Amino acid sequence: MGCSKKHYAMCVKSDLRVKFWAFVALLFCGFVITSCSSDDEPWVDPDTDEIENIINNMTLREKVGQIFYIRPETMDPTVTSRDYASLKMQEVTQAMLEQNKNYPIGGIILYAHNINDEAQLERFVTQLRALNGSPLLCIDEEGGRVARIANNSNFSVEKFVSMESIGNTGDPGKAYECGNTIGTYLHRYGFDIDFAPVADVNTNPENRVIKDRAFSDNQYVAAPMVASYLQGLRDAGVEGCIKHFPGHGDTKADTHFGYAQSLKTWDEIRDCEMVPFRAGIRKGCELVMTAHISLPNVTGAEMPATLSSVILQNKLREEMGYQNIIIADAMEMGAITQQYSNKEAVLKAIKAGVDIILNPQNFPEAFDAVVEAVTTGDISEQRIDESVYRILKLKYQLRFPKVPVADTQALEKWEAGTVVNDASIRAYGGVDKCFAAEPIPDDVWQRMQNKTYKENPYIGRDDLRHIRALHWDYDQKSHIGEMVVNKQIADVVVRIFRQLYDEKYPIERMVLPDVYNADDETQMRDNNTSSFCYRSISGSTTLSKHARGLAIDVNTLYNPYYKDRADGTRYVQPAISTTFCDRSWAFPYKIDEQDLCYKLFIAAGFEWGGSWTSCKDYQHFEWIEE
Repeated sequence: MGCSKKHYAMCVKSDLRVKFWAFVALLFCGFVITSCSSDDEPWVDPDTDEIENIINNMTLREKVGQIFYIRPETMDPTVTSRDYASLKMQEVTQAMLEQNKNYPIGGIILYAHNINDEAQLERFVTQLRALNGSPLLCIDEEGGRVARIANNSNFSVEKFVSMESIGNTGDPGKAYECGNTIGTYLHRYGFDIDFAPVADVNTNPENRVIKDRAFSDNQYVAAPMVASYLQGLRDAGVEGCIKHFPGHGDTKADTHFGYAQSLKTWDEIRDCEMVPFRAGIRKGCELVMTAHISLPNVTGAEMPATLSSVILQNKLREEMGYQNIIIADAMEMGAITQQYSNKEAVLKAIKAGVDIILNPQNFPEAFDAVVEAVTTGDISEQRIDESVYRILKLKYQLRFPKVPVADTQALEKWEAGTVVNDASIRAYGGVDKCFAAEPIPDDVWQRMQNKTYKENPYIGRDDLRHIRALHWDYDQKSHIGEMVVNKQIADVVVRIFRQLYDEKYPIERMVLPDVYNADDETQMRDNNTSSFCYRSISGSTTLSKHARGLAIDVNTLYNPYYKDRADGTRYVQPAISTTFCDRSWAFPYKIDEQDLCYKLFIAAGFEWGGSWTSCKDYQHFEWIEE
């Protein structure tokens, strides 16, 4: 029986303020909060103060335990062999339980040799969940050759050839399906985190470790694949982890066995390797896994990225704005162990900004080293608290996933770019209400001034209309979109975008160009779909049809404008889209004559820039005036 919302909130506040282990230990056995919750009432996120209160009531050892995610073998002090596969540890031993009393753990990662069949896995998961520290359960289940469960013949789950094969389809919807399929069976078997997808760009043919684990050798193909795979996992109740930051695709050596480096500059990395990582971060990924590769032309040193504050703090946190969990790749790998001692590596990683230490070579030794470092002041307890805060926040989200609720605020304010759920759309008044052409609202008009709109003798406010529309993307979500067009075509444009929405046609972004200060190159690089902007045709001084709101550009990054010059050079906009001038291969968001977007615009009386002979403008649909 449910309780009142007031009583429910009181239950939440009360339970969140109990001592951490009372809170965490019950996470996996119902937790008292279920006694006053109901299926139709939303869960409430703990605020910062509540999580901090929990951390303040934890002992130092309890905190330190949370930052270690380990393989089960390292919990058993009787295990001396490093040949873990031959041990086939598939149950919790008494020796593990004894050590765990004083060495709590935040997470466990299982490998293929830890898994026999469904019955064994169910028993093992139950045992692991009961361990001190209430560990989250993790696995490397990328699909393809790295799939601990799918590649086990005792499990009847769907198998995927490789992420490269999915990338080759050019359809990020396939990546979503892959992530959702994998996430569904992982969730069923009790896993919380999948260390996938690989966000590396496979640019080096001599690369031995990434290869077909990457979606593509093209960063702009890989990016929507990574974002869609992540969303697929999340929709199944499993959190993903993008890896291996800052990109393992351009190396020759394998960090499992020793030193590996990339000689790229940061500018080169920003333009290539960072594109899929930015897509994952924009999608809200909760974990980024580091690579043990060295980047001497970025850091000025030979140390692995995992141990570099330049890479983790200056680049990932500050430049890219990532605020969630940084997890190290396995610290038992050769690139670490051949250069650093177990204790040295762990302490350097924490100082560099790593939140979770995965698979230290010697877990108890590493644990004690961190405790000692905090006790002596070598590492501040505040630094540990920062990581524990991020980890507990994720644990809370995974144990108590949000129930979709109706929230019409973004729709009432029409906040373009916001994702809205079905409940919110229904509460707002339904899908029909989300598609409209209206006179330019005052706030929109103010945003346009001296950006997309400049005083001119040809077109004024009364000639334009503000379009409100929803659009789908490969993440299978409804996004709020907006556009300004000429009033002559406003109703036609609304009908087209409604049809595209009904058919779940993927449009990545639909915000006003004013967001980009009306800079055409910048908004095109962001794959934005738009119309009105008082500007000239690319490469000329002639006013564009966009200057009158009579042209629509759709999914611009993947459908570029280009013109071949007399001197043999080619002008391309956006400049980074040269690859997509070649229309002979499959890639995301591609518009051609078989495409629904093309068919709808042509049927409505537009012409397509992809059909022009003097130049090509594959993103461009222009109204044919009588």
